[in-house]
Amino acid sequence: MSRLRGLLRRLRPLRVRDRPLQLRSTAGYRIVAALHSAEGTHRQILPTILLCPDVTRPLPISPPDLIALGCRVMTFSPAGRGQSWGPDDRSGPEQQDNVRVALRYLAARDDVDAKRLGIITIGEGLAMATGALADLPSPSPQWLIDIDGVADRIPLIDADHPLDDNHYWQPREAIHHLPALRCGYLRLQTHSKDPVPGLRLLQAASRGQVTWFQINQHPRGTIPTAVPGLPRRTRALKRAILDAVQRLSEEEIER
Repeated sequence: MSRLRGLLRRLRPLRVRDRPLQLRSTAGYRIVAALHSAEGTHRQILPTILLCPDVTRPLPISPPDLIALGCRVMTFSPAGRGQSWGPDDRSGPEQQDNVRVALRYLAARDDVDAKRLGIITIGEGLAMATGALADLPSPSPQWLIDIDGVADRIPLIDADHPLDDNHYWQPREAIHHLPALRCGYLRLQTHSKDPVPGLRLLQAASRGQVTWFQINQHPRGTIPTAVPGLPRRTRALKRAILDAVQRLSEEEIER
């Protein structure tokens, strides 16, 4: 979409239609989800975004923010969270399955353009999404935006699972799944004392099948030696996310 169309959408009053959904995981658990779109667009084929949550840190954007750009948005509560059934396995195999189920549901809808399908993750939601995509032959989304995603087990604390428990942790480490992705990968990293995890994720992406990779405003396909972080203030970070989504949407239209 053009920037002018996006501006006009933001200027008009936005009325959002929220449609509750109940999905069923492969194990049979009820997964509570919702589809969000602007009123009057339920039959239109629109770019669609799946939001993958963290355990504690909220996403700095909401469905209406993305709907104002002309997108349709899907949210869900992973197994064991909210009203969803099953175990909360901390972005492990069960919650990765939830992401695959959600993506298959979206790809089967007549009003979803599978060629303009994206994912936005934050924190530990990155492992949930990358684990799902690494084991998803099709349909694969076109891009994944990672906001401060956790790369591996190092910053995580779990008294029941020591850090040397490879059987437990390796499926929950995004850095192991990232090379298998077949989509674009954009990491948005905020101010941090330790930019190393983001750079390690880019190095993993560079060794794999990703269509392209990028961190913040650095050129695609490059791994910088230093990464000035984005402001973590909600308004500034939201603006960076929306700019990225709009840019990616425009690229898809131009192809």
